[in-house]
Amino acid sequence: FINKHSLHVGCSIGIAKYPVDGEDYSSLMKHSDTAMYKAKQNGKNRYEFYTKDLTNIVSRRFEIEQALAVGLKNDEFYVVYQPKYSLKTKKIYSVEALLRWNSSTLGNVTPEQFVPIAEEIGFIYELGLFVFKRACEDFVILKEKLGLEMISINVSVVQLMQDDFMDKIENILNETKVDSNK
Repeated sequence: FINKHSLHVGCSIGIAKYPVDGEDYSSLMKHSDTAMYKAKQNGKNRYEFYTKDLTNIVSRRFEIEQALAVGLKNDEFYVVYQPKYSLKTKKIYSVEALLRWNSSTLGNVTPEQFVPIAEEIGFIYELGLFVFKRACEDFVILKEKLGLEMISINVSVVQLMQDDFMDKIENILNETKVDSNK
């Protein structure tokens, strides 16, 4: 208790063992830090022992994190569409927009790999706007060609917390001439 306030403190611990995980201070600190990151990732307030696999996981995560902005800048992201089919009318009436990434340096990176990282570092906002704009542009074409009634676009909670998110969405809808009321 501090000044009548109840404070709760948690602790995530990474453990590296001498000499198996390192024979010098620098190696042991690096490996224990890697294990601590894993402990935080697994829900915090816990401990993890270092394993060699953790180095690969952390390295891959760092590579993805570094490549995200470059990928968006270099047009490596694209949207695919999963159709929604009506058994009653036997027609596709809608599609769901799904983001995919073919990185020039990492190859195909699955959404399960890059979306959580993008959310964690705040990059999901830019990615989400990219998806929304591309999906709206494509919807105009698909609506005319296939008679689509609607399109579904997933939105992250992180995006919804941005103050200007709805303004950006409204601008994209106006720019692409998509009527959100229908």
